[in-house]
Amino acid sequence: MKGPSVADMHAGLLEMLRERTGVEPVILSAKAGMGGLDLALCVDEDNHYLLDPVAAGGDTKVLMHKLTCQTIEHLQPLPVQALRDPGRESDAARLDVARYYENDTQEALRAALELPGPDWTLTRALGPNPHEPLVIVRDAHRLPTHMLWELRELAGHRVRLLMLTNDAHRDALNGAEAPFYGNSVWIEMPTLSIMVWKTKLQKEGIQDIAYDSLDALRWHVRHRTAAALEVLERAPDVSPASLASAWFEAVDARMGEARQLVSLADSIHELAPRLLLALAIGRAPYAALPDERSDRIALALRRLLEHGLVEQPAKREWQISDPLLSAALARLLGHTNGVELYPR
Repeated sequence: MKGPSVADMHAGLLEMLRERTGVEPVILSAKAGMGGLDLALCVDEDNHYLLDPVAAGGDTKVLMHKLTCQTIEHLQPLPVQALRDPGRESDAARLDVARYYENDTQEALRAALELPGPDWTLTRALGPNPHEPLVIVRDAHRLPTHMLWELRELAGHRVRLLMLTNDAHRDALNGAEAPFYGNSVWIEMPTLSIMVWKTKLQKEGIQDIAYDSLDALRWHVRHRTAAALEVLERAPDVSPASLASAWFEAVDARMGEARQLVSLADSIHELAPRLLLALAIGRAPYAALPDERSDRIALALRRLLEHGLVEQPAKREWQISDPLLSAALARLLGHTNGVELYPR
């Protein structure tokens, strides 16, 4: 079923982001499943670069490599790897790169085709772009501090800046000792009321969804916009049976990720796999691991929080950040209520 996009659902916020990024750095706080990145990518679809420290595996060289590739692919029509090939097209493309980077051309090509050297910076990777591109930073709290300070220097005269994070990491970006203290605006991505949902869906021609069905879906995804839209998109119609089936499919699509997470989570902390499975079925972390020291559990929770895998909805409460992933983890343990839209 074709429904609205995250940008449609948060049209007012999208306009605010377009306005504010032209004035000052913006920090957008969005919970997992809200669709913060989807929204950010709509702010300036034609003139943006994405910095994603998680996709780069925390490796700053890989991060700089990806940024340089994006910059070069904005300059000319060929994919970066095609610049290795002989021929008139690649010669013309390399000439475009040389005109842009000038004295930095060889370093830029090395950074894009291989890996950058130790002195290759964000400033050099972005080059002398006269059009003030929008730099979107996913999980900005995961960037090294020196990169955050460099982005602060670039913001306002070289780039527009939109950083994504969540409330747990506010101090790292906007606290009194943070790089963007006093030099940014903090914006929360809001949850939407059921009346907003009804209005937006009706505009897309989805007229007949029952109030109770929509309310149940919103509750299961913890009112996260993108997660709810994913379920709706999988449903052929708005009947309760179709929505329940679509919820099951959306959870099923997370099963591979859930299995991989459980198998790799011990690289975050030895207790992480057990904690993730416990939280997925609603158990309190300290009660779920009574044989472990509380300081070890606290450390494991902090590390899971740093990786964006868990969140605290209230003091002393913990849950898996992504509601669909949480249901998939619960399903691994045979808890069927974790994957039923209308549990018995």
